[in-house]
This record gives sequence, C-alpha cells and structure tokens, in this order.
Amino acid sequence: MYFDSDAMAYSFLYSGSDGLAMLADSGIFIDAGGDLYSVAASPYVIGISGGKTTLYSMDNEIKACSLAESGIAGEMYNSCYLYDAGVLVGAAYHGGEFRFYAADVNALEFEYVADAAETAPPFTVDESLAQAYWTADAGAGVAESLQQARQYADELEAEYGVRILLSVQCRETAALCDHAITLTDTMGQSEELSAVNAALGALKRSLSLYPEGFFAQFKNGMGEGGVRILLIEQIESNYGAIGCTYENGIWQNIALDVRTGEGMDSIICHEIWHATENHILTKDYSAILPDEWNALNPEGFEYYWDATLVNNAHEWTLYSGNIANVYFVDSYACVDEKEDRARIMECFTTHDDEAELLIQSPAIRKKLELMCRAIRSTFDTASWENVRWERLL
Repeated sequence: MYFDSDAMAYSFLYSGSDGLAMLADSGIFIDAGGDLYSVAASPYVIGISGGKTTLYSMDNEIKACSLAESGIAGEMYNSCYLYDAGVLVGAAYHGGEFRFYAADVNALEFEYVADAAETAPPFTVDESLAQAYWTADAGAGVAESLQQARQYADELEAEYGVRILLSVQCRETAALCDHAITLTDTMGQSEELSAVNAALGALKRSLSLYPEGFFAQFKNGMGEGGVRILLIEQIESNYGAIGCTYENGIWQNIALDVRTGEGMDSIICHEIWHATENHILTKDYSAILPDEWNALNPEGFEYYWDATLVNNAHEWTLYSGNIANVYFVDSYACVDEKEDRARIMECFTTHDDEAELLIQSPAIRKKLELMCRAIRSTFDTASWENVRWERLL
C-alpha cells in the first residue's frame, strides 16, 4: 500500500492468487474516500467512509462488499484475518460502543469493482548471488577423474556432519587463509586421485574417533557452518606446515596437505583440536585461561611463539628421559600454548603408546584434564560414552 501523491489516493501492490504481481491503481479507490488499510496476512483491504466499512477482495479482479449491508455497522478500524478458518474478526465503533464481529468471508456477497493490472514484481532474485554463495560454500564441480572420490566425500559428510572440499572446490575457501595454498589440480591426474583417496581414508578413520554428533555442534542454530575440510596439495610456510586451521564466519576451515601419507591421521586430529579450541573460546573465553594453563608449565618457561625457532633438544619433552619431568609432548609443543594443547590431544586421540607414557606425567595429566573440562563445559556431552581422549584419565 502506498500513497499516489498525484492522484491523492492509495494504490496497492500485491500478489494475486496465481502468484503474479498485481497493481490496484489509486483510481479504483478515489470514490471510496475516507481511510484505507490492508488486513495483515490476507487478500483483503478495508475502506472506511461515512461511518461505514467496505471490505475489498484483492485478486485479478477487485471486488467490494458493504459490511453495513451484511449486518456489521460502524467503522472497523481494528481487524485480523484467520486464514485457515476464512474468518474476518474485528471491532467496530458504533452508537457509542465497541462491538466485536466475526464474519465468514466466503458467505459475504462481493460485487465487481474493477480489474487489477499485472505488473512487474517488486522484488527480484539475483540468482548469480545465490550461485556465488553455493560455489563458495560447496565449491565448483570436480574433474571426472575425481567423481568417485567426490561421492565418497559426500558419504563422509553425511555420516559425520562435516564439509569436505576437493581439488578446485577449495579455491574460494583457500583464498581466505593467511598462508598461500596450492590446490591438488596442479598434480598429475593419477597422483591427485591417489593422494585424495588416501586422505579420504585417513578422514574416515579419524572422524570415527569422535563422539556421535560431535561435529554437528560446531554448526550455528540454523544448522549452517561447522567444520570444513580442504584437501589441498601444499601450504606455503617457512616451517613446513602440512595442516592449518583458520576461522571464517560460521566455518572452522581445516586445510590438509594430501601428500602427508601415513601421518595424516595425527595431523587431522591435531587440526580438529585447533577447530575445537576455537569453538570453545568463542562460546566461553574463560574455559581456557592463559594464566591457569601457564601455571602447569615449568617455572620460568616461555613459549617460542615462532615455529622456525623450535629447538629439538628441549629438556621437558617426552623424549628427554624422565617422565616425571615431562611438560610437553615434543619441541613443537613449545611453539605456543595452542600447539601445546593440539599435540597433547593428537597423541591421546591417535597414539596409544605415547598416550600411555604421557599420562604418567603429572603436568600432562593436569593439562589434559583442563582441556577435557573445557570441552565438557561447552559441548552437549550427555550422550557421550567411552570418549577417546578421556580413556586414560
């Protein structure tokens, strides 16, 4: 409903019963005078003039019914339409009092007033925008040689609630990473297929280690976003990164170098922890407090904060000899507190032998307990049983 300042009357733009956009020109209502207003969520307009109410039916034809002649006297300024019942309910002021009415509109007699004109829809859908969204979300199609791998990836997505992008499908999401990423489409066809299949096998093994419904909890309230895994060829870095995790809006993106081979299971769980920690801290930043964590490290210890400075001869690692003096899995865990936690979770998820040694370290046990408490405080764990990373606690 909008005011035509030239005609000094109201016009109506609406959707007819056949779905077409219709225009009821202001000239149709000029003689009605008085006030006009639309009845919300209905195909009706009410006109009030001279103390009487007229109900207009708005479709390809405009029809009118005098409510006064149907026994409803007064000015019905307040009304609503009960769609399923086909009943107009309203209050009209007449004779110094308000009266409430309920009218079965199908029983009212309407008279033809005028034809409405078909017009251009007021809203149009730019399908290119939707296509751009889905391309960024799910990626473009893959080469014929990867169709079977894509089908297997689809099955893993449905089973575990993650998104998996292959080859050129990674392009838009990879561009969001701070590191330059090379996609697998630069590899030879057979090499790419072999590496992608191996990575999908590793994903199947790794994702199965997590409680049922774990990854669904990364999604927002609308079921959007979550964990998105990119199978790529190379992550450019000065310290040989073979996996990285980065947030983007509602997504936790995990890029994995498919050339990693047998060690990919560990890398997957390592990066899933980074995504998990991001999710935890987004929901409750106090779940893992830096001061509380640092209190579990040796006195005077400081992280490198630079992966290129890692010293493999660190005295407090699992390989230093004395398990009671172990505070870190290895020297890479000394890069920063996030890598420290990721290496711990990686071991307790995928390396039984190392985990059984690490749990004997008082410091590692306390660190793992803190991490498990953070997970339990932010995830719905009511149905979780035999959680992999808690089995030795």
